Order: sequence, then C-alpha cells, then structure tokens
Amino acid sequence: MTGPVNVEFPEGGSEDRGYMAVTTLVDGTPVRVFNAAPDAAELAVMWGLAADADPECGPSAARTCGPTIDWRSKFDYILLRGFAPLDHGTHLTPHSDHDLVRADPRRT
Repeated sequence: MTGPVNVEFPEGGSEDRGYMAVTTLVDGTPVRVFNAAPDAAELAVMWGLAADADPECGPSAARTCGPTIDWRSKFDYILLRGFAPLDHGTHLTPHSDHDLVRADPRRT
C-alpha cells in the first residue's frame, strides 16, 4: 500500500472521526481506498464518480440501504468505479459494532 493519508475531522462528535486512504493494487490496477463517514464533505465528490456496491444505497436518505451497524443503520459503504458488483452483503462480526461489508466486483 502506498500514499497513506490519515485526517481527523475537527468536529468529531462523541468519538474521533476522520478518514484514511491508501492506494493498493486490485488485479494489477492501482485503486484508491478510503475509510470515512459516507456523508463527509471531503468525500462528497465521490458519490458523483462511484456507486455503492449495494445498488439500493447512496448518500440520499431516500434510498433503502441494508444496515451495517449494531443499531441497524447504514454507515459502511463500498464505492465502486470501473467495477460492478457481482455480489455484495453484510455479515455480523463479534469484533466490531460495525458489520463486515463485502463486495465481489468485476471490471466493467
């Protein structure tokens, strides 16, 4: 992984919030990977460039998304550009209050 970034937002609420990013290789192609709150202003432009692996999800509250966190809300997304999901899903895990979110993408 290259180009790591770790930024903390100044107004994080009850716990520290921010985003992390790295570049990694997927099938030999460099892919930028972000970890952040989906409504973060810094990532807003990404919603115009990529889609969630779950086609029912996005930044709009009008969309119907499956839950990804213990209190059954959608907090975790996998945004794809140049890839389409063959399959996607969430799985409960004892290691976090967030569910494991996965996607099996294919190049488009």
